[in-house]
Amino acid sequence: MHSLSSRSYGILAKEKIGRSWITVAVTAPFSNDYGTAHQLAESCSARQLSPPHLVDVVSDFIS
Repeated sequence: MHSLSSRSYGILAKEKIGRSWITVAVTAPFSNDYGTAHQLAESCSARQLSPPHLVDVVSDFIS
């Protein structure tokens, strides 16, 4: 079991609909390191990951 510190990070995915940004996916915190979570989020954005696949990507990342 992985123990997270009081500061842990997940990913929040948003999609622009019209002029508003709508939250479409959220992961539970999976890393104590902001840089690690940020790098994975940037990678998902660059690859235009579909929000339904976000949980699978994070699961594979932490495995």
